[in-house]
Amino acid sequence: MRLIFAGTSHGVPEANRFCTSTFLTVGDAAYAIDAGAPISHLIRRYGLRHQDMRGIFITHPHDDHIAGLSEFYIQTLWYFTPPVTNIYLPNEELKDRVFDWVSRAKQNAEELKLHTYQTGPVYEDDRVKVTAVDTRHCPDAHAFRVEAEGKTILFTGDMVWNFMDLPDILDGRHYDLVVCECAHVESLKVVAPRLAMANTPRMILTHIFPVKLEGFEEVRAEMPFELLTASDGDRVLL
Repeated sequence: MRLIFAGTSHGVPEANRFCTSTFLTVGDAAYAIDAGAPISHLIRRYGLRHQDMRGIFITHPHDDHIAGLSEFYIQTLWYFTPPVTNIYLPNEELKDRVFDWVSRAKQNAEELKLHTYQTGPVYEDDRVKVTAVDTRHCPDAHAFRVEAEGKTILFTGDMVWNFMDLPDILDGRHYDLVVCECAHVESLKVVAPRLAMANTPRMILTHIFPVKLEGFEEVRAEMPFELLTASDGDRVLL
């Protein structure tokens, strides 16, 4: 399977970074973790097709993680029909917002494949299995464990500023890759002991607020695994 870091910025896009979205491809099937704008454009930029997107999984209901959804679905209903992408949202209020966005654009919102999820199993098909794990970032915030091709990836989602929730999210499990969001971290040095608890050969930091990464090289040298930062367009093969 392959990861594409489509958007790696914090809550505000930068000149060379869009807001949060990460694509996962397994064979000819594609999935996304979060849908920061402009996800519809980025799907095309990275050689994917709207009709190949089996699922989009939203970690929590903040705009920098969901603002691309309305454009994605309006374009899907208008041009890439019929819609095949299942969207998994963390609460009914957000589901109603997406439905309203599309309805106001005079599209047939009834065709949308919108779902809500809770902690635990979220989705499974012949390629991937997705499980939601609570975080403390905000109400209805989650991390995702994604299992595919015999490997497991953890997408932490946003956490509290000191990463106090990270040990519970990790749950003592082995991960082939941990994708850790860092927009709200107080400082990398403060959270380094909790990062080091991850049982993984590689961790990639994304959703990056650059000033919060001060001391990265020092922290990287202390980690028991490879520690990297993601930029828009980076690809990882597992």
